[in-house]
Amino acid sequence: MTRMMTDVIPPSNPDEDPIILDPDFSLKEKIGVDANIRELLSDDMLDQAEQAIHRKKPEFFEFLRQDVQSLMGKMKVLEETSWDAVLLEDFSRLVLQIKSRAGTFGYPLGSEVARKLYVFCDEGYRAKTDHLVVLRKHVEGLMVIFGQGIEGDGGEIGVELLHSLDKLAAKLG
Repeated sequence: MTRMMTDVIPPSNPDEDPIILDPDFSLKEKIGVDANIRELLSDDMLDQAEQAIHRKKPEFFEFLRQDVQSLMGKMKVLEETSWDAVLLEDFSRLVLQIKSRAGTFGYPLGSEVARKLYVFCDEGYRAKTDHLVVLRKHVEGLMVIFGQGIEGDGGEIGVELLHSLDKLAAKLG
């Protein structure tokens, strides 16, 4: 199942309704504001979690490939229709999912590009041709980052990419 901000578990029987699970962000309330992470998680537990993430990294690329293909498909439809609130919401959720996966698996540059794209969708996108250019250039940036396997912050190229995307969004936004 693809995880998004809200999970939907399909029914096993067509006559049943799906189960909708909203995310639970109440951890601090449950453990107390003053709780120290070291009191909750041992070094061994953290090492095990890190190893599990490392083992999943190859699967990440398959998920990412699917996500980017889906993002490109949604991008094309947005370009054809200019405005579709439901599609834009799906697009934004997918971008947020890519941001999360990129950050988890060692691609902070991809995570930052996705974050900037998400913010633009959420705060600045309007049904204008110029705005579609901003969306497309961010998506193309993600394709290059993940296509070339650019891990970390991307160094000088990463700084240049982020600067270029910021300039484009400021100019056309």
